[in-house]
Amino acid sequence: MKKAKIYFESFGHYHVDRCDAVDLLQDEILLESIAIAASESTYKWVREVESPHPNKTLFNVNRDDVSSFKICCLICADLIKSKADFVFIPGYHRVYWVVLALLAKAMSIKTILMLDSTIDDKKRSAFSEFVKSILLKSYQSAFVGGTKTIEYLKKLKFNGPIIDGFDAVDNDYFSSKRERKGSKFICISRLEEVKNVSGILDAYSIYCKGRDNPRPLHIIGDGSLRKDLELQIKSLKLDNIVIMKGKLNRTEIKEEMNDSVALILFSNSEPWGLVVNESLSAGIPVITTDRVGSSCDLVFEGLTGSVIRHNDIESLAQEISRYDEMSSAAWKYMSNQCVKTIDNYSLAKWVDKFVRICMNA
Repeated sequence: MKKAKIYFESFGHYHVDRCDAVDLLQDEILLESIAIAASESTYKWVREVESPHPNKTLFNVNRDDVSSFKICCLICADLIKSKADFVFIPGYHRVYWVVLALLAKAMSIKTILMLDSTIDDKKRSAFSEFVKSILLKSYQSAFVGGTKTIEYLKKLKFNGPIIDGFDAVDNDYFSSKRERKGSKFICISRLEEVKNVSGILDAYSIYCKGRDNPRPLHIIGDGSLRKDLELQIKSLKLDNIVIMKGKLNRTEIKEEMNDSVALILFSNSEPWGLVVNESLSAGIPVITTDRVGSSCDLVFEGLTGSVIRHNDIESLAQEISRYDEMSSAAWKYMSNQCVKTIDNYSLAKWVDKFVRICMNA
């Protein structure tokens, strides 16, 4: 049996679900999964259930509390001992991933890049893009989110095989047969500037004007801007219609989705946006922006949602109004299309592509 190693910064339920699926749905490749640390600052993943897959964590602390040198030494030693045939590496944004990719290449281990970055998810410089094009020579294949990442890798002159569909979630967990239109809108997001939740509040204020019974908006998540957003809600007189729910677990998020009209994801930068997968799995259409990576592959006008220009507050207000006034029959049609579309991003499809990219690397 062939052996693969997959590395992550830390384990969240997305990573665990994928590794579990590999063990359950195929027997061609033995997978070992490694996380650098128990947690990280950007994505505060929470392991809510134990996994049958043997996930190994190298440092039981926050990743920021460990030096890159120490990480580099440990993951390189781990790879040397592993006798792996394939190694999956999450990007090239940290020095230890670059060193690991170079080591794997020197050991003739087939190296697969995992990536969902896009050309417009942040400002780029000509020099940094040139450096990336050099670093990419250490990877034989790429397992990526979707269309935008494929376009970005081609722009960087990556010549290896590229397979999309990396950004998958456990669709079955969120799946729900929707018999009726929900009562509220939801936003599930870290409360940080790049997510532009402030813009959602401005659009919601426009939507609420002149309406006797506007639908409530539930904002799920936490972050550094929470107090600022609470003040904005008060200043816009949205106290009775916008509810800050804070950070919720997966079960609670699923319950929130089950009574929703649409998910609003108004990010100015978002490499993919896994919450879009979750929303579609629950049969909930998505209103999002052209800066969200999954918008090209999952959100289709009149079928699974709407894509508007980033930071276009007037257009967002119009879309919120449109979904509010949408007939139950039209909404139910879209709900069914959401479930059909996201089936292409199931864990079973993820495992098929995982095996295929190993065999073709």
